[in-house]
Amino acid sequence: MYTSKDSDFNSDIPVKILVFDLLAHLAWIPITIIALYIGGIADNALVTQGLTSISCIIMFIVLIAAPILKRKFLLKQIINYMQDHEAASRAVSLYERLTVGIPLVTAFTVPIFLSAEIGVINNLNIFLPYYALATGNILLPGALFAVSTIRVFEEWCSFVPLAQESKLSMAARIAMVSIVSCLAVSFVVTAPLISDAEQLSLGIKVARTLPFFVYAIFMSSLNIIAIVRSTLTDLKPILTKIEEVSLGNYRLEPESIASRDEVGILTRNFNNFLAFNKVFLTDLHDAVSKSDTVAQKLSIDMDTTSKTVGRMLGNISDIGYTIKTQTDAIMEARKTLANIAKNIESLDKDIETQAGAVSESSSAVEELVANINSITGMLSTNIENIDELNTVADAGQVSVREAYNFVQQITEESAGLLEAITVIQNIASQTNLLAMNAAIEAAHAGESGKGFAVVADEIRKLAEESGGQGKSITAVLKGLQQKIDALSVSASAVEKHFAQIMQVLKIVSDRSNEVMHALNEQSAGSTQILSAIKEITQITHSVKMSSGEMLQGNTEVTSEMHRLADGATIVEGNMKKINEGAGQISNVVKDIMILSEENKSATSAVMVYLDTLKI
Repeated sequence: MYTSKDSDFNSDIPVKILVFDLLAHLAWIPITIIALYIGGIADNALVTQGLTSISCIIMFIVLIAAPILKRKFLLKQIINYMQDHEAASRAVSLYERLTVGIPLVTAFTVPIFLSAEIGVINNLNIFLPYYALATGNILLPGALFAVSTIRVFEEWCSFVPLAQESKLSMAARIAMVSIVSCLAVSFVVTAPLISDAEQLSLGIKVARTLPFFVYAIFMSSLNIIAIVRSTLTDLKPILTKIEEVSLGNYRLEPESIASRDEVGILTRNFNNFLAFNKVFLTDLHDAVSKSDTVAQKLSIDMDTTSKTVGRMLGNISDIGYTIKTQTDAIMEARKTLANIAKNIESLDKDIETQAGAVSESSSAVEELVANINSITGMLSTNIENIDELNTVADAGQVSVREAYNFVQQITEESAGLLEAITVIQNIASQTNLLAMNAAIEAAHAGESGKGFAVVADEIRKLAEESGGQGKSITAVLKGLQQKIDALSVSASAVEKHFAQIMQVLKIVSDRSNEVMHALNEQSAGSTQILSAIKEITQITHSVKMSSGEMLQGNTEVTSEMHRLADGATIVEGNMKKINEGAGQISNVVKDIMILSEENKSATSAVMVYLDTLKI
């Protein structure tokens, strides 16, 4: 079904709609003023009084505001039709009703209010011709410009979907314009005749009426021509496209819906018809084209199938011969399988023997690895003890070296003591000599030197005692010197022995490390050997299982060989039946080839007609 497209949408409201709408509301005013002067119905004072009246000012405001308000609210609502289709459709209908209704209401009510305000409503000689002339002039141009307004408006709002119930029918439009035109003509022509009816002669009245009559007939003719021309203008493109479609041309664009009446409905239905037939004929053309292609392919396939069936019939006899040969081969295979079974049984026994040997080797290697790990542990403990002994020997060597240095220092210091004792002995000797000299001098002094003699004697005694003690100390120090020298020699010997011990410990440690490294390598190698033996054990187990499966499978294959031989006999019998069925298939293929040719001819005939259409 055809619907309005985005390309039909025009958000810019044409200014012509507002211009024609304003003319439909206001064009009658200058025409009526001119007609009043021509008909002699009103003078300048009365016209001026009417134009400056409150009713006239309000009328001006209402008649100018109505098109503007309709444009502001109703047309804006129509533009937003995508948000609310129903509201937009109601706005379209209301806009058209107001466009027609406001001039009609104005024609029949405004002259009465104006006449009442300016005080002529009671003067029938003025009121009646004024009312008739004003009403006729409102209706005549109002109808013309209302038709133009609706025409331009409906062309613009063609993007709003047209529903059957929302249209303003063509009959109603023509009837309304015709009735309004007739009423307007009668009002305009009657106005001069009833003006000053008692004062003017018939000839003058006819002379005044003639211009109004010509004007009214002209305007009413324009109204009817406008509505008819609008309808014909809308019908012409539809008729042209219908003619194109009747000639098989479907390469047409949908026609824009320019009016919301039967012509609009016709345009909408034609667009739906065109859209449906485009899709239908395109799909039909594609389907027939595909059918033609399938028919051609089917014809080729049937020809190929016929040849294939012929080859099948030739091959069936070859298959029968091949099956007989295959049966003989199966019998030979049975004998071969019996020999294979014996070999598999022998292999299974060898595998069991190998599995036992591998298991014993695995146990021996595991025991070897355990011994290596034990020796490695003990050797590691020995290396730790050697390292501790090495540490203690280092400490002992350091202590011996310190003792030797201490003895050397004592030796040096004892030599200093001997020198000091020698000095003391010399001093004691000198002091003794001095004491002897002092005693001699005291003896020479007599009584006066006795005290000095006593002191000298004490000093001599001390000197002698010091000398004796010095000799004793010297003897002791010399003995000590000899012992220190012997100790120094012993400390030096001990230091040399410690150095030798350290060398021996280093050699023992290096040899232990080498042995430890060798044991580690041997342990790693033994581990790899053990891992390999485990893999060999697993492989042997897998081979043993496979051997069992092979033995079992060989038994099953032998059984299947018996069945296969029996089946070959059955297949040979079935091949004869297949040969008969292939002959029947060949006959069916020939029938299908005939039907395929008939279908191909039919589709080709349909394609001839479809190719004449422009889709």
